[in-house]
Amino acid sequence: MDTNVNTVARLSNILLGQTLYQAGLTQEKFAELADISARQVQNLCARNTNVSIEVYHKVVTALMLPLGSLLTFIEVPSNTNLILKSNQRSTFVL
Repeated sequence: MDTNVNTVARLSNILLGQTLYQAGLTQEKFAELADISARQVQNLCARNTNVSIEVYHKVVTALMLPLGSLLTFIEVPSNTNLILKSNQRSTFVL
């Protein structure tokens, strides 16, 4: 195991978009189902992003998916500063 690399989990915009398409859901309809704003869904579909555990749980619950199914894992150098901003509390370091 390389100790110079950390693995970070993020919500995959590609997996989310594909899942919404396959389910026949618009971003607006999905926002209603997940009880989050349409703007937030738009942002989640635009890029891989950090989300709070609460929002991630709402997303996978609304889609009836297993918890890890929409995550993508990214390796970052361990010397990268992983101090999180207050709105990014949910970056997972594995």
